Amino acid sequence: MWGCVSDVFDVKKLVGKILESTTNKKPEDVEMSTLISFLKKEIDGKKYMLVLDDVWNEDPEEWFKLKQLLMGGARGSKILVTTRSKMVAKIMHAGKPYLLEGLDKHESWSLFQQMAFGKDQLENLGIVSIGNEIVPLAIKTIGRLLYLRNPTTEWLSFKDNELSRISQNENDILPTIKLSYNQLPPNLKQSFAYCSLFPKDHEIVKSTLINLWISQGYIKLSDQNQCLEDHSFKKLK
Repeated sequence: MWGCVSDVFDVKKLVGKILESTTNKKPEDVEMSTLISFLKKEIDGKKYMLVLDDVWNEDPEEWFKLKQLLMGGARGSKILVTTRSKMVAKIMHAGKPYLLEGLDKHESWSLFQQMAFGKDQLENLGIVSIGNEIVPLAIKTIGRLLYLRNPTTEWLSFKDNELSRISQNENDILPTIKLSYNQLPPNLKQSFAYCSLFPKDHEIVKSTLINLWISQGYIKLSDQNQCLEDHSFKKLK
């Protein structure tokens, strides 16, 4: 079973998500008591594993409310929680927390080289020193951005002008994401921004999204022999 929690720990919505992941059917808008009855029917006396993804709630009372609903499972049932907050792990009395550590300097630089240079060899030591300053931030995102740039001139400009705007706070990824967004051409920015109309954690069907883009006039063809749908799928990738 799976429940994406994010910043709002709403027990009723979360129970609905858990049920949906179990039955592959979205529950109807019913009273909490009915949802609880459905949940008990699914888990009571059964061995289950539940993943609660991206938990931010630091209110013990809210967690206790959900915990009480999950106590009917068989011995050996497990709840796996992912969070960026040590306080959350403490509140939920995590039995054995696993702290995910970042790559070491050598591994980071190796991954960055793959993203920024592909199979090309890197010998310019000046470029290595610039790249090493970029590595700790967001390897894949920045590596892709620099892939088509001139290493000697444009990398230095990137380090001096754009890199300083990116926070090194491990929990603050928005500046890095915004940097990637800023590099998109105008038509892709428009298409990407359209996705914000969908609720958080909503599963977006590719074909539906593409049809919506086309209906909004976001997809333009330079070659009239092209198919709008095929061109849109390429943009989506």
